[in-house]
Amino acid sequence: MGTNPDDQNQYSLGSTQNKVDVRIKINDENVYASVKTSQDVSKNPRPKLQDVNLLVSLTFLNSYPGLEDFGNHWLNMHVMHTSHNKQKILDEILKKEIAYEALSSGNPFKQNVESANVFVYINRANGKVYVQSVQKLLDDMDRIGGLKEIPQLHFKNERQDEIWQRINDILAQVHATKLQVAMNIIY
Repeated sequence: MGTNPDDQNQYSLGSTQNKVDVRIKINDENVYASVKTSQDVSKNPRPKLQDVNLLVSLTFLNSYPGLEDFGNHWLNMHVMHTSHNKQKILDEILKKEIAYEALSSGNPFKQNVESANVFVYINRANGKVYVQSVQKLLDDMDRIGGLKEIPQLHFKNERQDEIWQRINDILAQVHATKLQVAMNIIY
């Protein structure tokens, strides 16, 4: 942790999952930034944010106050291959959670971790820097890639001798599902 003599301004750096986590305190204001960088030379870079495990996200939402049994309901709809308004609502909630995990928090079950409130992308090929609050990015979900496949996810519900075998097979499919979340950067 770096600091200045008056202790109002501090910084620290750490790296995880192909990004750098930056913690800055400026005039008693905390900035937690998730910083991605690449050598991308295209006009519209699309940095990969994170691979998000679907089972972790559903389990977290399932245990979140006010959303009890969310994961169970979502999973039942995607096992039965239904498509109605309630599924669309649940899919949107799941998209927001996965986007938040990819942009800011990572695994929601981690203890004592500060979630990023700022996203930074640095294109080392051209020197351009993109900075945006996580909240603003979550308000513009169309820029976050990898989420459109959520409504199309379907899981096999094959008949088994025992109910626990059927549940185990479904959970194994969900656990194997990793969503590759990326972001369209527009300077």
